[in-house]
Amino acid sequence: MMPQDFFGKFTYSGSHDAAELAVKNKTVDAAADNDITYGKMLKKGLITKGTNRVLLESDPLPGSPLVYRKALPEDLKARIRGAVLNAHKDIQVTGYGELSHYVAVSPKDYQVVRDMVRELGLRKKDMLK
Repeated sequence: MMPQDFFGKFTYSGSHDAAELAVKNKTVDAAADNDITYGKMLKKGLITKGTNRVLLESDPLPGSPLVYRKALPEDLKARIRGAVLNAHKDIQVTGYGELSHYVAVSPKDYQVVRDMVRELGLRKKDMLK
């Protein structure tokens, strides 16, 4: 079942921040977000636990990967991979959320996402909005 099967009105807010603000401003009754945005907005005082309450949390999902083009030379890919995986030894690693370092992943680490897409019956055009 899809969200629109449960709710009278279903809309796309455009971003996680916008979804949280829509709940706070009572434009919508509920919204989907991620734990990083919710925490950041609480910390900045943009929302409160009184205006925006977590109703349900999913099992953890893998984060957004860093990628390079498949056609790059193998030695360049190895240098890029090494620089990213070892960056924390030389710099404060930053990104979306609080990071200490990057780790190598493989396609199998994202199987949970592919399974979710299949279970929900999502099509590529549904996900590219």
